[in-house]
Amino acid sequence: MVTNERQTGFSLIELMVGVAIALIALLVLTGVLMGFNAQKRTTVSSSDAQVAGGIAAYMIERDLRRAGYGINSEPLLGCNLYLQDTSGGPSPMALQPVLITPGATDQVTVTYSTARHGWYYATLSPPSGSSFPGDESDLTVDNVYGFTVGDLIAIGQNGIDANADGVTDCSLREVTAIDTVNFRLSHNGGTYNKPGGEGIPYTKGARVYNVGLSSGAELPEAVTYTINANNELTMTSRQTGFQPVSIGEHIIMLRAWYCKDMVNATPSTITTCDQAIPANAAAWRQVLAVRFAVVARSPNRENTVVSDASLRLWPDMTLPSGAVLTGPTTTLSEEQQHYRYRVYGTLVPIRNLLWQVPNS
Repeated sequence: MVTNERQTGFSLIELMVGVAIALIALLVLTGVLMGFNAQKRTTVSSSDAQVAGGIAAYMIERDLRRAGYGINSEPLLGCNLYLQDTSGGPSPMALQPVLITPGATDQVTVTYSTARHGWYYATLSPPSGSSFPGDESDLTVDNVYGFTVGDLIAIGQNGIDANADGVTDCSLREVTAIDTVNFRLSHNGGTYNKPGGEGIPYTKGARVYNVGLSSGAELPEAVTYTINANNELTMTSRQTGFQPVSIGEHIIMLRAWYCKDMVNATPSTITTCDQAIPANAAAWRQVLAVRFAVVARSPNRENTVVSDASLRLWPDMTLPSGAVLTGPTTTLSEEQQHYRYRVYGTLVPIRNLLWQVPNS
């Protein structure tokens, strides 16, 4: 038998060394891939939180800028608008530009109308006597400019409630015919006219406001934002069929404050912010803006604590008086600190209150 002395191979030790090197390289590569994947999950989940929080803040801000449109007149602020809606809508509708309901996470309702002429109104001027009994009889007004058949009108008058500041109740009627010669608005029949009237009397000088068409999506709107048990920001409105619709996931907090001028007779400067609901027209005159924040949480749980125990919703505010108004915070449990958070919000001027129609 002839052997070739040049024929060689791997020894057992060499094979074991090669396998060990391969395993080490595999472990290093696996660690790199796992780290990359973890970073990817963090980046994607943070992006999801940014998108959800940004959209939520945008939609709330958009509606806050509409708050009070078409109802920004003192005789209407805070009244209960009695609405006979045979199409299934809620009744009555409180004419409060912004209603903040405090809680572990707040609920914010924004009310506005779609009147084409904004705050324009006519004045009730019956030809005989000085009162309107609140039945189905025609309304005699000083003008019919801007009114068309199918418009919804709100009737409000200062001084008929106990505190003589704003009204407790006001009526919503639907214009069914217009007498352009005698300046009369008929309001019988139709979808939004209660048979027999509302029974709410008004005297000469009461105002009749055009608050929008009675068809489609042009009805007065009350949009409510709240967070459900699944950490979804939901919106409820006439356009959603009065059913909550999710507009953002992973939203864990909604906080809002009224910012007011409690000092100047003509409101011009924010002197305080709180959650006290304005009780009457005089209190609504003091509201200049609404400060709000939404908190979005990343859906990805980190293995270590990545957030502070206290999350600030907005910075402290230095008021013109020099006083510092401390911004709100929310406390996070140890488990909650394993998630990343994004806070979105701003200070929104309630311009339709700033431009409101005076009582005189």
